Amino acid sequence: MRFLALCLCLTAVVAATPAQEPEVGTDDVLTLTSGKEVRGTMLLQNAKEIVVIDTLGRERKIQVKKIKSMRGPRADYPTYLEKLDLVYSARATAKDAMSFALWCQRHGFAAEVNMHYWRALDLDSNYTPAREKLGHRLGVHVWEVPTPSGSRLAEVDYFALRAEKKTPWIFATAHAQVKVSGPLHEALIAAATTERLYGHMLHHLRQYSPVQELLTPIEVRIFPSRRDAYPESGEAKRGWVDPFSGEVGLWLDGETVVDLPYATARGYLRAFIRQTSKGEAEGLAGWLDEAIGSYFQVCLRPTEGLPDYHPGRLDVDLIERALQNDGPIDLDTLLGIGRDGLSDSKDPDGAYAAAYGLLAWLWSQEDPKRHQDFGKYLESALEDLSGQSQFRKAYPKSFQRKMEEKWVDFLKKSVLRRDN
Repeated sequence: MRFLALCLCLTAVVAATPAQEPEVGTDDVLTLTSGKEVRGTMLLQNAKEIVVIDTLGRERKIQVKKIKSMRGPRADYPTYLEKLDLVYSARATAKDAMSFALWCQRHGFAAEVNMHYWRALDLDSNYTPAREKLGHRLGVHVWEVPTPSGSRLAEVDYFALRAEKKTPWIFATAHAQVKVSGPLHEALIAAATTERLYGHMLHHLRQYSPVQELLTPIEVRIFPSRRDAYPESGEAKRGWVDPFSGEVGLWLDGETVVDLPYATARGYLRAFIRQTSKGEAEGLAGWLDEAIGSYFQVCLRPTEGLPDYHPGRLDVDLIERALQNDGPIDLDTLLGIGRDGLSDSKDPDGAYAAAYGLLAWLWSQEDPKRHQDFGKYLESALEDLSGQSQFRKAYPKSFQRKMEEKWVDFLKKSVLRRDN
């Protein structure tokens, strides 16, 4: 009887304890119409099939018509982006951010939940649920924040110490780890922008080629000033991508991150190449590297929250720069410049502008055949082969005969439309 009573007591205690919601793993789960499940990482999805690396490391192609349902971080990524857009917009509330954090916990994005708790406090410093999740404790009329050493500081002292030591905020998103030595708000927007750029870029590139999901997050480091980024020379004008580690380097100008889309898009491109080719992006053509960065820098326009995305938007001032002096750099010469060679040309700014103008023209083509041609070139580029010969192989000779003439005509007409 005593044993039975003990069991009944234990049962009552368990029943009174709130059930803990299970934390979803990072696997995608595809439930087939046959009732079987396939677990792994979704690499690619189109109208006909889904490509998955299963838990045994095998690549499997599954027809969409044979899939009953799917869940997991890659499967839920479109919904994730919708929620990210809301939470980092000017109309967001602390409750929105808190809800997003809890959603991420349930759907395989657990690494970034703290970022969204901080976003809730960024929107409303009195939002107690987020403070509790972050381990804050209400002291004598002030909130106390835990430090890495295990101690606690009054919030005002905590932020002052971070600023004094230039301690970076470290936020993880689905495809990036972002370290920002600067104010909390700017760090949050920078991290969210970095992830949102990935979504825009992947969607755009997939219009030309079946680019696979990036499996290893890129690293982005944002310094408090240009001098902090380049303590010796201080000569850099724009962000960079480390050729060995792939880390993206940027800095703050006041409260603005300088050229975040430009450098980060180049970082993502090189990460795609390293993953596909299993190399170090040594064969990346300089014009493509520069053009990808410039294109997304132009298309993402700053707002109070995440930048607005305007695909196809042209920077006519930049195009006009390509036409100055003796006109744009010769097409064959431009195509042949290696990864680090644009800065060494006689007119670096003109070469950068010409590279941007070439990509803008190629991506403005409405003929589906031209999309297929660029897709062939992009596939070569992802295999770390994007030089002049690969470009020429991708396009038919009939199109190449007047390619340079049409490209220059596009540049001139773009400027004329602006002037008129």
